[in-house]
Amino acid sequence: MDEFRFDGADMEDLSRGLVETARRLQVETDVTVAETGGMLRDAAKAIVGEHSKSIPPTVRMRMVPGAAIIEAGSEDVPLAVLYEKGNRGKNADKDTFWHWVFGNKAIPKQPQKRYPFLRPAVTLLRSEIKARMNKAWDRALEPLRMK
Repeated sequence: MDEFRFDGADMEDLSRGLVETARRLQVETDVTVAETGGMLRDAAKAIVGEHSKSIPPTVRMRMVPGAAIIEAGSEDVPLAVLYEKGNRGKNADKDTFWHWVFGNKAIPKQPQKRYPFLRPAVTLLRSEIKARMNKAWDRALEPLRMK
């Protein structure tokens, strides 16, 4: 019958190695996510800039642990979300959205063409983002590779 032995020293080394690798992975991932988030923000600004002058300055990025959040619009520029998502409900999948002109409900709702900009930016940069993330993981995991 085979004998199994448990050596606590080896487990401590493994544990330390895993903790260090997790820290390296988080650092590499956060740096790469910030870089790719900046690329997406810039691409989204360029795409929406073809159709709007007021929305591009409101496209911004903020970092949270492990993610870059790209937002657009402000209190002064509420149309950004309609450009991207359209109206809620049954009209959400249409190529147009409607809104009150200058917030004046006395004027009939005007349909306006949608120009999504966040999703097209992701589609445009998807392969580059994947390559950058794979390189970041490779850098973080390099010390663990069998030699």
